[in-house]
Amino acid sequence: MSRIRATLIAALLTLIPAAAAAAVPGLLSPGHGGLAGYDAAVAGERLRYHSFHPYARESLLTCVTDGRMAIEWITAPAPDPLPAAPCTFVWIGAHSTGTSGGDRAFDLSLDGRPTLRFVTRAGGVAENWTVRGAGGVALSFRHVWTDHVGDAFGYMLLDVPATLLSPGRPVAVRVTGEAAGSRDWYMTFMYAFRPSVDVRPQPALVRTPDGERQLVELRIDHTADSGAAVVQAGGGAPATHPLRLGLNVLDLLAPPASAPTPYPVVVRVDGRAEVRLEAALRPVSRREVHFLPHSHNDIGYTHLQSDVLAMQLQNLADAVRLIRSTADYPPEAQFRWNAEILWAVDEYLTRAGIPERDAFLDTVRSGHMGLQALYTNPLTGLLRPEEMFRLTDCARRLEARHGLKIDTAMITDIPGVSWGAVPALAHAGIRYLSSGPNASDRIGRSTAAWGDRPCWWVGPSGQDKLLYWVAGKGYSLFHQTNGIQSADARPKLFGYLDELDAAGYPYELIQLRYTIYSDNGPVDPTLPDFVRAWNERYASPRLVINTADRLFAEFERRYGAVLPAFAGDLTPYWEDGAASTARELGLARRAAERLVQAEALAAAVDGRYHPEEFDIAWREVHLADEHTWGAWNSVSDPDHPNAVGQWRLKQAFAETADRRSTELLETVNALEGCPDARSAVDVLNTCSWPRTDLVVLPAVQFRAGDRVVDDAGRPVPSQRLAGGELAFLAVDVPPLGGRRFRVTAGAAPAGGTAGAEDSRAAASGLALRLDPATGAVASLAAGGRELVDASAHGLNEFLYVAGKSPADARRTGPVRITAPDAGPLVATLRVECDAAPGVRALVREYRLVDGLDWLAIRNELDKAAVREKEAIYFAFPFAVPDDVTRLDLGWGFIRPEADQLPGACRDFFTVQRWADVSNQRFGVTWATVEAPLVTVGDMVDETAHNDGPTGWKAHVASSNTVFSYAMNNYWHTNYKADQAGPASFSYAVHPHGLFDALAAYRFGVERSQPLLVCPARDVAAPRSLFTVGSPAVVVTSLIPLPERNGFLVRLYNAAGRPETVSLQWNRFQPAAVWLSNPSGTRLRPVDGPVPLPAFGLATLRVEGRYGSAE
Repeated sequence: MSRIRATLIAALLTLIPAAAAAAVPGLLSPGHGGLAGYDAAVAGERLRYHSFHPYARESLLTCVTDGRMAIEWITAPAPDPLPAAPCTFVWIGAHSTGTSGGDRAFDLSLDGRPTLRFVTRAGGVAENWTVRGAGGVALSFRHVWTDHVGDAFGYMLLDVPATLLSPGRPVAVRVTGEAAGSRDWYMTFMYAFRPSVDVRPQPALVRTPDGERQLVELRIDHTADSGAAVVQAGGGAPATHPLRLGLNVLDLLAPPASAPTPYPVVVRVDGRAEVRLEAALRPVSRREVHFLPHSHNDIGYTHLQSDVLAMQLQNLADAVRLIRSTADYPPEAQFRWNAEILWAVDEYLTRAGIPERDAFLDTVRSGHMGLQALYTNPLTGLLRPEEMFRLTDCARRLEARHGLKIDTAMITDIPGVSWGAVPALAHAGIRYLSSGPNASDRIGRSTAAWGDRPCWWVGPSGQDKLLYWVAGKGYSLFHQTNGIQSADARPKLFGYLDELDAAGYPYELIQLRYTIYSDNGPVDPTLPDFVRAWNERYASPRLVINTADRLFAEFERRYGAVLPAFAGDLTPYWEDGAASTARELGLARRAAERLVQAEALAAAVDGRYHPEEFDIAWREVHLADEHTWGAWNSVSDPDHPNAVGQWRLKQAFAETADRRSTELLETVNALEGCPDARSAVDVLNTCSWPRTDLVVLPAVQFRAGDRVVDDAGRPVPSQRLAGGELAFLAVDVPPLGGRRFRVTAGAAPAGGTAGAEDSRAAASGLALRLDPATGAVASLAAGGRELVDASAHGLNEFLYVAGKSPADARRTGPVRITAPDAGPLVATLRVECDAAPGVRALVREYRLVDGLDWLAIRNELDKAAVREKEAIYFAFPFAVPDDVTRLDLGWGFIRPEADQLPGACRDFFTVQRWADVSNQRFGVTWATVEAPLVTVGDMVDETAHNDGPTGWKAHVASSNTVFSYAMNNYWHTNYKADQAGPASFSYAVHPHGLFDALAAYRFGVERSQPLLVCPARDVAAPRSLFTVGSPAVVVTSLIPLPERNGFLVRLYNAAGRPETVSLQWNRFQPAAVWLSNPSGTRLRPVDGPVPLPAFGLATLRVEGRYGSAE
């Protein structure tokens, strides 16, 4: 399918809206001319769509699918009495031509009588035509406008002889598309086209030789081919203006109002009775509209990912040429371009020759090319904490390599941003964040709450902040255009300014994201001339072509001191779509955590580090979590080669990230070269606190014995599992170091509290009982306290929603429960089900371990391909009364509602690693690895999510029930229509006393970053590289320096109080310690303890050499 055709049909199928229709004007007295050819809809598919007429925005749509797709409407009543001549009915219509796959036929009937067939031509044909039918009926098309994809819009004129009409009665018109198996189309706009006149003041001041004048528009809808209007404005002399068929807009110029002022207008059209109107003038607010030209980078969606890259590389080259060619224009009309993300910029600079690269960098240094800091447009709620930092790695490299400054980021299309982005971006030197959300598609309440409300967005620590500004018109106001034209731009701009005035917008500067055509659209070469001509005519609004960094810096200079500040989560709305590919989502999440561990391992233990390999792996993670999941027709036509091809490439990002991260992390796979018995292994801890956890060794390397001893030769608890693996408890593995264990011949030591039988298991003071009917946890007791509220659901209960409403959620069929591991170290219950709805098989395993005070859960399912709407949840209801729910954001946590800003999504949430339900006495921390989506209190009601803001929750209450929102296919585009095959979901449940933010953080990290095992190499396991002086402060990442003379240490205060922290060195001798940015740039030396606010961050650059001081 061609690019143009794909783009338009995507718009048709996803119902991309145009600007809101204005109020219908008043009618003129009857006279000669056509009658309204559309008066009311009878039947057919409705579509909100663009047109050339400001009042025509809703349409009836028919396509040439199966020969039965029809639309029907009634006209205005025929005259009474009827004239002798035929009556002409006029309406606004459109048909595909540029996007058509061939010539298409449509049958028109009147009052149920087949009357004529008209044929629309393919190939972008913009022509007038007339077709004659039965009984002397004739249908004509008067072409007015061709849109950005070459489709034709104009007036339909239907001539009907009086013999076929009834006096005072309307005509029923029906149009049916032929059976061609295509979505090629015809539409009738649902606008009653009648003679009318309207006057409205506009928020503009026009330059004239006599000074500035206030613009007043007189709009006349004229239903005859020609005519004239005599207009007397503001008490002046009458003037005659010619009229043509359709909408005529006349500019009237009034003295600028300094207070509310009436402005009289008298109109007489074609000699009919005069119409007296009055415009209510108000003082015009002077505005500067800053156009931020860019192309929205959907890495996929409109085209294959490789094609998108080529398009974006061309955009950069075109932008450089246009910048150069307009260098002598007035400053505000000189072309500027915003590279929305750095994905294509990075590739451009890699491929470009020296002249092209230098020319590009010159435009950056001159301020005409704005580089935005993020590598992709990510779903921020999905990003692992360290992943958010890595999104700006490319920006930091470009700064260092070319002497640039990049302090601005754009997020485009996606409504909402995770609060965790604030500290990550602020610490990377980003000061400004521009959000350009989708205009309407599943945006919830976000734009209504934050559109055109710039503010300081303060991070969880209270010290990090960004100037955050949501463009009120999103990013796509000028989509469906090939370039800017006054007839289209003027009403859009004036309408926008009216909205800002009505909302009391207090600033002169306005952010207007400017993209044309569609996503991945081109550079607009007409913009500089348009802006120059506009500013020559209008004193206000003044138009400025700008880059985001220049606009935001000027905005801060003028208003930064008085901007309001807000702290809280802007929970995003689009992350739910990622659950349409649960397997790949899990791969990307594990890959990000694995890379963090691999870097820490390289710094703390191994010393082998190749930064370019890690950069490549992180790139794959970024592309996996980028918001473009698939093609525009991924749901409407999921088997189309375009949809299939795009998904294969997207899937490859996750799979490549998984493979590369696994290769970089030398863990269990490195055991292949070990002897079969008497093997020594080092258990490594990449966290900055001591850890105790279960280690499982593969059976193939460790068959000779079940006995494991520690570095002092003491036996440790061990057990041969049912699958042949050897499990042992690694106790007190030191931080950023390791402990040695040896597998020897002999039996595992006796004793231990773990046991399992039938549907029960116990260990370490935890007692588990399963529901034999569902396989869910009916009871989990800790020290005799029941932790499961089984009144509605069991713990980890599988729930399947067929359709969009959770009211009829279905449970599993019969289950089989076995106890493959019966202790004494490990107790496992296995639940198998072959009759779970929506899946071919479901296996759940519950594991308790002697010495660990938490329950491990692993769910594995084999998903059936289902394209009807569906969702899968696992329920976690906790018996914690008077609960407070907390959700992990990585760099802090939120309490639903209490820590959310207005407009945030409340229907579902994304957690980084954990959620917690607690009261003033006890609680439970719940951890998740692969599945970040959760709902609080109830499952998602999807029935109204495509119906605008009111279809989304305005409030959410804390609840003792958390649902893991594991899978769905609810989206109508972009995401997958179905998912089939295996998927795994790992959870853990940890009972505790009072809520402890540090303990919750550590528990979540430990579940996602397991202890690592490698063959013993040196005489002893590596000691701790260093230790952190404050227990509340943790190391979130440890990255070797490329110079191999040290590392970067990211410190995070996970507790809710300020801390002062220092590092105690063991296997490293620091020569210098610097406070740095995330990429290692030295900021200032550190010569003492580092203060950290609650939930605060610091990155240290440590230089020196490995080895002990002694």
